[in-house]
Amino acid sequence: MAARADHVDQIIRPALEGGQLVLCDRYHHSTIAYQGYGVGRGATDILKFIDDARRLIAFEPDKTFLLDVPPEVAAHRLARRKGRADRYEEKGADFHDRVRRGFDEIEAQESVRIIRIDADGDADALSRILCFKIKELMAGAAQ
Repeated sequence: MAARADHVDQIIRPALEGGQLVLCDRYHHSTIAYQGYGVGRGATDILKFIDDARRLIAFEPDKTFLLDVPPEVAAHRLARRKGRADRYEEKGADFHDRVRRGFDEIEAQESVRIIRIDADGDADALSRILCFKIKELMAGAAQ
């Protein structure tokens, strides 16, 4: 969370103050889903920790894109990918099911902020969907 706070202070806030659009790969929702629900360090404890840290950072994203892909599709994609899997990717199906349930619960709690996108298709299709959604959000913000 200290690194996240530094990233917000050094990169995100200055960019936003300069009128730039900021896209950030992973933020506190991922921490909650992976550490709280997936690893099982206690969703209540991790949620309190994240909530406390969020207050200290004093920054919330306007929108969060939740890229949803069925676990079996994700597993297949990981198997095809070259390179070494990271520590989370190496975990079993139970872990990934818990993470997905965590994201489902987070979305239910923050349905206005979170935009779920079906990421089951190919990368080009997903890119087009994301670009469309971002343009849509920007058009709404300009009004």
